[in-house]
This record gives sequence, structure tokens and C-alpha cells, in this order.
Amino acid sequence: IWDEPFLQYFNRSISKLNVPFFATVFTLSSHHPYAIPEKYKNSFPQGTMPIHQSIGYTDHALRQYFESARRSTYFQSTLFVLVADHTSSAEKAFYLNQVGSYAIPIIYYAPCLQLKGTFESTTQQIDILPTTLDLINYPYNFKSFGRSIFDPKRNNAAYQFLNGNYQLIDDSLIYIMREGMLKEAYHFAIDSGLKQPLPLNKLNERALQLKAFSQQFNNDMINNTLEDTVIVKKDLIK
Repeated sequence: IWDEPFLQYFNRSISKLNVPFFATVFTLSSHHPYAIPEKYKNSFPQGTMPIHQSIGYTDHALRQYFESARRSTYFQSTLFVLVADHTSSAEKAFYLNQVGSYAIPIIYYAPCLQLKGTFESTTQQIDILPTTLDLINYPYNFKSFGRSIFDPKRNNAAYQFLNGNYQLIDDSLIYIMREGMLKEAYHFAIDSGLKQPLPLNKLNERALQLKAFSQQFNNDMINNTLEDTVIVKKDLIK
């Protein structure tokens, strides 16, 4: 399913919806086997890996989508969120380890808002919900494991479960827990290859956060109480 025609179909489809609405689309052209339409062969930079040309095609498809969307009635009042699900094949070893494999872009774009700048601290996909609700000035309490990037009390951490390990990534360190115990930690900001383990005796606070997160999530899943917990008190963005 090629990105360019599918995104045009997506635009035509959501243009028929009554506002307000929520819609999502998952693109495929930048996934293995990284094929592009025959008519675009040699139209995009070949790069050094098979994925590079397909990324050029995906960029083109997104550009064409936004050109069409700008002529729609929903465009000016829509918040667009562009996000990857994971990294892919890469030349740098960092993007293949348990930190870099989660180093993905998240872009918030709203024609009607003055959104400019870069959020430099750690955020993740579960932060999209509270961030989005902040941006649309959602006035009610809601439930989320994530925290808005506009929340001054956020602790700039991302949580994952990978190959039997729970891990917490903050702005410079990764903490890895197995069987309920902190087992490894690395300062990836200066040790991108994760070759130099840190002593664990000074990392108790983050270890407790990681343990609490995993315990709460697992207990909620076991007891089917996920929707009854993690209530975040909302303050409207001024």
C-alpha cells in the first residue's frame, strides 16, 4: 500500500467526517522491504541503505498529503501528531541498542496554534494523550500513565518493556530491571554503546520509580483496573 495514494484517500475520507473527530493513519512505505513505486525510481536520494530512498518517498507522500489537507475544511482547526513506532535499520550502532531503538520523533503541528520550538527532554508515546489534551484545552480530569510535555512537574522519563526487561530512560541514563530488581544502568549520553555499567547503589530513586510503574501497570492489567487508576489532575494552559 503506497503512502502517497493512501494518504490522499485518507484525506478524502476524513474530509467527510463531522467535526470534531479523531482519526489515525499508519504508513507502510518506510517499512521493509523499503520498496517505492516504479515511477519514482531514482527520484529520491539513494543514500547508503535501502531504507533511505523509501524515507524520501514517505517525505514526499506526507508533503502531498498536507498540500491536499490545506484545502480541506478541517485543516485549520486540527492538531496533527506525527510519530514513529520504533527506529529501523541504521548505520550507527546506538540506534540498535535498547536506548537508541526508542529514539523516535514526535511532532505536534497545529495551523491555528503558535507551536514553535523543540522539547529537549525525554518524552514518549504515552505522553501524546496528555500533551494533546493540554493543547486543545481539555477542561476535565483524565487518566494516563504519561505526562504532558507542558507539565512543569513531569519527571522526564520514558518506560519500556523489552525482552523480559523493564527499563526507564531519562535525559542521560538508562535503568534496566529484571525480576523486580535493578540490574543495570548506563550513562548513555557519554557511553552511547552501553559499555560501562554504573554502580547501582546510588540509583535508588529511579529504581523505585521503575518498580512502581511496572507493579502498578501489571496489577491493573491482572485486576482489569487500568481505567480506574492514574488520575491526572488537569490545569488548563494559559
